[in-house]
Amino acid sequence: MLSTFRNRIHSSLMCMIGMISIVLAEEGFSPPDTPRLFATTRHHRVFLAWDNVAEASIDSVTGYADFEGYRIYRSTDFGETWGGPNQRLYDYEGNFVGWKPYAQFDLTEEEDEDFCLYGSDCGNNDPKRGIEISGPDPVNPRFSLGENIGLEYTYVDSHVTDGVQYTYSVVSYDMGLRTFDVEFVWDAGDSTWIADSTWSPSNPDHFVGPDSLNGKPNPTLGYPSLECSMGSSQDDLNFVTVIPGYYASNVSFPSEEEIESFFIRQESTIGTGGISYIIVDRDSLSSSIFRFEIQADLGSTAGEGMACEDPVVYVYEITDSASQSPTDFDYSFGTDTLSDFQIDSLLDLPGATEIGSEIFIPKYRSITEVNRDSDILDGIRFRFDNIQDFIPEDQSALVDTVIWSADSSTIDAMKGVLTYFNSASFNRRLNFDYKIELFSAPTDSTSSQFCSSFFSRVPMRVSNITTGRQVVLKHLDQGYSFPPPLSAEGFGDCEWTRNEPLVFQGDTLVIDSVLTPVSTFTLKTDFDLEVLLPGLKDWSTSDNYIEGDMVQQRIMAWEAIEANSGVEPYSFIDNDGDGVNDSPWKPFYPWSDGEYLIVKMKKFFTDGDAWVVDMSEFGKSHEVTKDDLDLIRVVPNPYIVHSAYNEKVGSRLLRFSRLPNECRILIYTITGELVTSLEYSDPYEGNLWWNLRTGHNQDGPEVAPGLYIYIVEADDLQHVGKFAIVR
Repeated sequence: MLSTFRNRIHSSLMCMIGMISIVLAEEGFSPPDTPRLFATTRHHRVFLAWDNVAEASIDSVTGYADFEGYRIYRSTDFGETWGGPNQRLYDYEGNFVGWKPYAQFDLTEEEDEDFCLYGSDCGNNDPKRGIEISGPDPVNPRFSLGENIGLEYTYVDSHVTDGVQYTYSVVSYDMGLRTFDVEFVWDAGDSTWIADSTWSPSNPDHFVGPDSLNGKPNPTLGYPSLECSMGSSQDDLNFVTVIPGYYASNVSFPSEEEIESFFIRQESTIGTGGISYIIVDRDSLSSSIFRFEIQADLGSTAGEGMACEDPVVYVYEITDSASQSPTDFDYSFGTDTLSDFQIDSLLDLPGATEIGSEIFIPKYRSITEVNRDSDILDGIRFRFDNIQDFIPEDQSALVDTVIWSADSSTIDAMKGVLTYFNSASFNRRLNFDYKIELFSAPTDSTSSQFCSSFFSRVPMRVSNITTGRQVVLKHLDQGYSFPPPLSAEGFGDCEWTRNEPLVFQGDTLVIDSVLTPVSTFTLKTDFDLEVLLPGLKDWSTSDNYIEGDMVQQRIMAWEAIEANSGVEPYSFIDNDGDGVNDSPWKPFYPWSDGEYLIVKMKKFFTDGDAWVVDMSEFGKSHEVTKDDLDLIRVVPNPYIVHSAYNEKVGSRLLRFSRLPNECRILIYTITGELVTSLEYSDPYEGNLWWNLRTGHNQDGPEVAPGLYIYIVEADDLQHVGKFAIVR
């Protein structure tokens, strides 16, 4: 019975396929183009970078642009293997079929769906892939198509050992060929199952793969994902072998902490996002001077003309850091034939220069969106990362620093209690700094959410330093335990209570040329009374108080400003109807009258932000000093039987590390007999390997175990050290 059912299903399916116009493709599907891989090293790091040529690849059979992602493979035996036993992949019959990648990057779900099907820039009506690609390959499930994590063009391998040789290969791979999904629908009239198919939107031309793959049936008629060749030697574009280690001791590259000192901020620059770089090709480093400039759009709700939307980094070469005139121009436009709008648009481009009746546009060496790796620029790939793309989950404000006017340890927690009022506030790109003035007693009156009879009194005043305008505050008089319950201590008492929010309700900004009060931030602060006032007693109705007495009520400390008994500190008493609290108590605050704090915010990249970079500072060498020579090390020391380096049978390796880029090494026995001399020259590296053999060419017999003296000579200086060989 089951066999009969299967036959009926198969017959229905074959009939259905025969009725549909299908182009049966011959085998010959092609992988994406091979990316070009670059690699550089430093101490405990290998930096990989590759280009994006594969993403424009067109399959030779289907004509589809079917690129999907990149895989990185790593080897420690020059590519003979690409991992250990756990990285091997086997088919269901136990046959070895490949390796798990060391790292993998693929298109996001959105990028998959919007990928141009035929490889051109898609217009609104041009076909797109229409589906997301991830998880196991449906035709070859031992291989993963990725996890929709997004593409990258750099990778930093920090799991490496100095002196050990590593081989890498970066391959591009495609999505494979998706055909159709078959659904079976029960036809009650004919009492049978009807096969129906839905073709994948990624395959509008109805290509199908072969009936069998590797001698086995291919029931889906799909085709597995293909990756380009991994390569086998340094002659291949995507195959590199490197050895991590220190730079030469007299050569410097900016560290992560130093990078901003090499990017010279121009006076009007606002953005404080991150700037990083990766050396791609040290042979291409130059002494050029570049200007990096942000171009961004003005959002419809942005304040004070802060154009921060869709920022792009333009880079062009300049003659010098003073004039910053572009060295080369790509285009020129005569202003006589242009409208005022066209002229303004051209002049808005970074580095655009108007000379007479012509506008000249610089030759841009790189144009890259913020949060993406740049093109390779004289051997270096740069990256500008904005401070944040989306509002933090807890809506916390992106505070850079908080500066106090006086030494006060009691309110250090003020930093971090500033939050965005809402997501709309975050989207305004609020590149402002604020001054918060503090008073020893409630001074300013402001509106309140729940205290409708009177204005709330607050001990703070807020000013927008950037705009120079005072900020109107709104007191959310909801008690210490805000959010609910609303019955919390301090609720509705018309007094600011620690931890109660203050909304920057009237942060008056110029929006679309109109002065507009908008809500921007919410401020909360708290302080620990047990730490500030140890032994503080609760207020009591039965006690008599004199001026200066301190009590606690409703999570606040109160100081008596005149003698009283039975008067609750939190109560609002208006004896003369002027709306001013005449209570004999005043709240305690852990600050002095007139103290203030400056809250400096992290800033979004803004149109016109610019930096000047002297590329000669990357890999710059200086005259060798004694301190440089003192960094030299011999590894391993002592040398016992073997090293961790890529030694072979009959080959031993000892490494001199952190050498100057030009030096000579003399090795002597402990009795002063010269063993060998080694000449070293490399513009950037500081590592030299010795095979433990004698002779000027290191082709003599291997040295005997014992203690040895070495002398490093560089720039008329000498460094003397020793090492031991043990067998």
